[in-house]
Amino acid sequence: MDYATNSLRVEQLSPEKAAEYLNCNYSHNRRLRRHHVRYLLGEMRAGRFLPTAEIHLMYRNGEPVLVNGQHTCSAIVEYGKPVTVTIRKTMVSEAGQIALAYAFGHDTGLRRTFNDAMGAYNIAEQTGLSNTQVNALATALRHIKNDFIGEGHGRNRDKASPGDLVNYVYAWSHDARLLFSTISNIDGAGGITRLLYKRGALSIALVTMHYQIEKAIDFWRGVVQPDGLMFKDPRMTARRYLEQSKERQAGIHAITPARLSRQLASCWNAFYRNEMLNNAKPSEHSPIKLLGTPYNGNQSAGFLSIRNEVT
Repeated sequence: MDYATNSLRVEQLSPEKAAEYLNCNYSHNRRLRRHHVRYLLGEMRAGRFLPTAEIHLMYRNGEPVLVNGQHTCSAIVEYGKPVTVTIRKTMVSEAGQIALAYAFGHDTGLRRTFNDAMGAYNIAEQTGLSNTQVNALATALRHIKNDFIGEGHGRNRDKASPGDLVNYVYAWSHDARLLFSTISNIDGAGGITRLLYKRGALSIALVTMHYQIEKAIDFWRGVVQPDGLMFKDPRMTARRYLEQSKERQAGIHAITPARLSRQLASCWNAFYRNEMLNNAKPSEHSPIKLLGTPYNGNQSAGFLSIRNEVT
């Protein structure tokens, strides 16, 4: 394997060299998608493959790691002829720089999911959460950062910094584990537990769990298993909203994450005040308010209450 300093060059990559690069493929790289290799191979055979396709090798202590381009290299090997590509070579001193480059440094070809990125950091293993739970947690945190409305729609139109998002996932993992253990393995839960993984619901659940742990456990456990609760109990009402969030009736739009968050916030507030609630009609873009937490309706745009606790 060749050794290099930092460089970016357009050059012809032979099948032999592509196979050599594949031998140093990043250990956390996503599973090879055969359908994408076949697509790239077809483009090469048709003469449509562009040299802008980037292959990125990172060198640490002289050892190369292929962090981007496994699909392109695999297609070149099958093509059996040299192909013009862009090859980037980068020198690094720490393994963490490789993980960061893999997770957030590339967005071409097949777009990496958040689970792909988090695999580079072993977030699931380090937090005790499943990959599905990590992905749901990250999505809920983005929702909170965007005023419980959505990226590009709330007062805060900036996307969450990837580095900050990693820290937030770590910081909120304890609350997430507690919540997931509270709502899981309850007889009769059915699909309600899965519906609580939605960002519109999980975002509300996380904030209440962090600031009002005993009340939150009582509330969300009652939502999942409402044995003996009255029809107007806020937990029953919250359960109905969750069930409605999966329906799309004729002529009626599905409930958005923004609306679901505000419906569940109304249920939480009624429960916190020990009041009954049969129906809630919050404005979809009104500032979120959660009693017993710093979310009082006057919080600044993009406010994430735990952010000052992240180190």
